[in-house]
Amino acid sequence: MKIFDTLASMGHEQVVLCHDESSGYRGILAIHSTVLGPALGGTRFWNYASDEEAIVDALRLARGMTYKNAVAGLNLGGGKGGTSRRRTSAPARPTWTSSTWRPTTSAASPAGRAIHRR
Repeated sequence: MKIFDTLASMGHEQVVLCHDESSGYRGILAIHSTVLGPALGGTRFWNYASDEEAIVDALRLARGMTYKNAVAGLNLGGGKGGTSRRRTSAPARPTWTSSTWRPTTSAASPAGRAIHRR
């Protein structure tokens, strides 16, 4: 992957790559455009097959946030973060056994409802 060619072809301003070898953490911050204002976007947590796949996904999502913010009439540009943690072994099995979801009242969620697993 030629990262600078990819950045130029997609029109991105900046990409920041971070990692912590001891935890297996890998992070990407992609800024597509700040023409309308500071970049706005969320973070995607995903297990990518390769580092190149993670970078391209962050670039694609950041560009989408630029267009989404512009269409919404916000004075904000587009950015997106992505994090990935490489598995060094098989994932741990979940400690719960039920697959029943039940809504409960909670002040923690905006709608006053939270989802809890039994």
